[in-house]
Amino acid sequence: MSLERLYETLRKIDSKVDEVYKLRDNEDAEISRLIGEVRVKVQGEVEDYIKRLINEYRENRSREVEEEIRKYSENLHKDIEEFRKKINNAIDKTVDEVIRALIGE
Repeated sequence: MSLERLYETLRKIDSKVDEVYKLRDNEDAEISRLIGEVRVKVQGEVEDYIKRLINEYRENRSREVEEEIRKYSENLHKDIEEFRKKINNAIDKTVDEVIRALIGE
């Protein structure tokens, strides 16, 4: 094999190696781009999921607080009614005793 032919073969091999490296670099760039897209998509989905969980927690907690307030309010109204009854009974007793004392029973 002549030197020129050997040189030409080496140039062809070098050219093919360059093509392989270029393809590899293109594939690496494509893989990096795809990874970036997936990362952005997953990050967005995770953020949406976290926001949904936070909103669900807030809604559930709001319902729980509303229920606690409702129960407290009901109990407070019951206590007020019982207190009013006791006051009215005490007033009625006092009025009855005053009337009896005035009548002289």
